Amino acid sequence: MKNKTRNMSRPLLRLSSRTIRVGLFLLLAILLFGSMVSNVVPDRLDISLSEPAPADIRAPITVEHEEQTIERRQEAVATIDCIRAPK
Repeated sequence: MKNKTRNMSRPLLRLSSRTIRVGLFLLLAILLFGSMVSNVVPDRLDISLSEPAPADIRAPITVEHEEQTIERRQEAVATIDCIRAPK
């Protein structure tokens, strides 16, 4: 009769420390993903063709057209008159 009492006091579901660690890691990963997903997912814009946007729309990155930039710099330099400091 003592054996039956001893077996009943043991938990029905035994979890190893590795299972607990993996479970906690997954829980932490899900919580972190959930808290940071709003920074990664772009906002949806409600705009139509040929209508002004309700607010400025900014590009996520800046791309420079190198050839055109060099040409415009040269044009700007050409339009400036020679300025000398007074002696």
